[in-house]
Amino acid sequence: EVISGLRVYVMLDISGSMSQSIEGAKGYLAKFLQGFPVEQTHVCVFNTSARDVVIKHPSAAGVEHAFKGFSAGGGTDHGAAVLHMARHAPAPDEDALFIFVGDQEDRRFTAAVQRSGLKPVAFGFLMVGPTAAYWDAVDGTAAELGIPCFRIEESTFSDPYAVTRTLRGLIASTPTGAISSRQATPSLVATILATDLLEKPVWAT
Repeated sequence: EVISGLRVYVMLDISGSMSQSIEGAKGYLAKFLQGFPVEQTHVCVFNTSARDVVIKHPSAAGVEHAFKGFSAGGGTDHGAAVLHMARHAPAPDEDALFIFVGDQEDRRFTAAVQRSGLKPVAFGFLMVGPTAAYWDAVDGTAAELGIPCFRIEESTFSDPYAVTRTLRGLIASTPTGAISSRQATPSLVATILATDLLEKPVWAT
């Protein structure tokens, strides 16, 4: 129910800059992906090209097995990951959510997102490993697209229920349906701000 009407695209950076962080990143994903239905989730790893990660069973063991054999190396091209994901188009009544795991050491990839046709309503970003302040591939691309970019904290994974709470919070503060053909649903914050709290309830009028 939490991600009804949402298709999730998870992209893990395995470029050379991730050599000290990739095992930790895979460990976080092994826990994180258990909160997503397999049929609505697409996962890939990327450096300058991208490859699908097939998760046959949404358990810790299943996710860990799916990521076996991937090691860090090569350059970084987030655009390659996004264009690779274009083969998994969302259904007409689904919105797309992109989740990136990495250090965002890359140029912005706005044009690739636009070419993909996936039209994400938001980015989620799990920063793994240190990075220089001038790199902003994920944050900057979201800003250019005019969509929210939510940071996912590593501390989330210490609580088995925190993944669902994090996702619920992300969805509640993002206007789902704003990009797809169905009518936009206002965010929770917008709904609260638009409500006249001093208005008499129906039973009192």
